[in-house]
Amino acid sequence: MEHALHLFGVVHLDRRSKVAAEVTSALDRTDADALFVEFPERLAPRTFARALVRAPAATLGYLLVSLVVVPLYLLFARTYGPTEFAIATDLDRSVPVHHVDRSLLAYGADAGLAASAANWLLVLATGALTPVSAASVTVALLLATALVAFVARRSRPLAAVVGTAALAGGVALATLVPLPTPVWFLLATVLAFEVLTVRTLGARNRHMLGRVEALSAAAGYESSVLLTGRAHLPGMLRLAVGPASELDVRWVHRSRWLRSGTVRRDPEPPARANRLGRLGDVLGRGGVTTHPADDPPGLPASLRRRAAASVLDLVGLPVVAFVAGVGLGVVGAALPVEGATGVGVEAGLLLGGLGYFPLFEWYRGQTPGKVLLGIAVSDADGTPPALWRVLVRNALRPVDFLVCYALGALVAGVTSERQRVGDLLAGTVVRETVSGD
Repeated sequence: MEHALHLFGVVHLDRRSKVAAEVTSALDRTDADALFVEFPERLAPRTFARALVRAPAATLGYLLVSLVVVPLYLLFARTYGPTEFAIATDLDRSVPVHHVDRSLLAYGADAGLAASAANWLLVLATGALTPVSAASVTVALLLATALVAFVARRSRPLAAVVGTAALAGGVALATLVPLPTPVWFLLATVLAFEVLTVRTLGARNRHMLGRVEALSAAAGYESSVLLTGRAHLPGMLRLAVGPASELDVRWVHRSRWLRSGTVRRDPEPPARANRLGRLGDVLGRGGVTTHPADDPPGLPASLRRRAAASVLDLVGLPVVAFVAGVGLGVVGAALPVEGATGVGVEAGLLLGGLGYFPLFEWYRGQTPGKVLLGIAVSDADGTPPALWRVLVRNALRPVDFLVCYALGALVAGVTSERQRVGDLLAGTVVRETVSGD
């Protein structure tokens, strides 16, 4: 007998009260027998040690990212964990809750010889540039992770506070200790972690759906809701509608950050991949999703959302420029040329500042600000914009910016597709993102 499954795609860092209301409403509408959550079971110490040995770069990147997001957990979820985990933990209902994900570090512990060699090469090559600093960061990450994990076994809200304090203390200590910042080492570990995340997304989708099927069959569940990140939705939908699946996906809920989500009933799997192909599907955010002919593109984004995205990008741009400046400065410092460090820093700042909008919009159709506000740049038919269109719309940004963006806002306000001057000449439209899930 088929099991009625309702996919609920969440933003891991979202307003807790909003997501709680949406999840409660979903459980009521579906009369669900169980709630499944994308959250792994506790990792055994032996598995963690094996991951550290077999995939050191990815494991350290995982620890670094996990520590950096703790203040955001505290802000949005008020506990140590993503918003959906906090909601499921405190759910005031008799519906049983099951954690069905497998830890990323468990996959790292299973890394093959080639992946393990690549991890070690990455760690040793970048760590050799600043060996003392890299070793210090490694020890600090391990100690902070052990401390937060120990506290989390007793109180997860307290663990979020302790993790935030540990991060703040580490940053303060790094500014006081006269050691060079291991920039390349940190970037390498984060890159390895991202690669591990991308490469295991399909396996995690299969694992979670397999757990849903097994638990439902064992307990006799007829209907359930699966809380998972939005990036999992396309892959899960493809698997769930496969001939070997016992799952019947009734609807897909797609959350939007800080705003009400959207629901698609009797969904079909994505018809076509986006610009990034398989990688875009894996990331779940790689540019504008293309649509079948009978599925029109999203509505033009409101001026309010575009303005909010621009404000967020004004915060993100200097951060990206700073990282680029530091990175090229490190490269310059390694060259036997006088003044190369300063030139590298200046070049990085310039490239990061000028390339922020064009690179993000060409690579994925969205800057970080647009991602958070749920809007994206597209061609008139909703497909990803060509490189030349992105360059044209951004080359004309100074024109739109005249009188504090008043000209761009005025033109966008009177055009049917809410296009500013750059959009009109490039043939692009900023739309609400519409998923093919």
